[in-house]
Amino acid sequence: MRRKRRLYIVFIAVLACIYVVLLLAMLLAESANPQSSIRTLEDAIWYSVATLTTVGYGDVTPITPIGHAVGIVFLLLSTGILLTLFGTFLSFLMSEGFPLLVLSMQKKKNWYYFADMGLEANTLAQQILAEDPRAVIIYGQGKSAVE
Repeated sequence: MRRKRRLYIVFIAVLACIYVVLLLAMLLAESANPQSSIRTLEDAIWYSVATLTTVGYGDVTPITPIGHAVGIVFLLLSTGILLTLFGTFLSFLMSEGFPLLVLSMQKKKNWYYFADMGLEANTLAQQILAEDPRAVIIYGQGKSAVE
């Protein structure tokens, strides 16, 4: 679990660095052009937020080729971010949410939820089932419910 957490932190840090570099590229390219509506860092941030959230008001738009290229990257990132959030939600739903839903339906039985399926959890589950054969055991990841 620590490795996964570290991987998420590195991934978020890399995305944040890419975002800052894109903002600076947008600002440098657009602020040099007198016809551009992106003149300050705040304008660049506003444009990126409006684009990344797929709102796209159109009040601030790039006009230089570099600004257009950065805008395309922001558009592609918005799709990636939305798909990542959707995938994370589905992953949580299937690994944690669904077992809890199954547990809520099993109100007449004693149920036990184990976050992982390690040796200790399996041993404890076997002991619980030996004492209460009607018990419902649900594992959080990689193993299905046992009755």
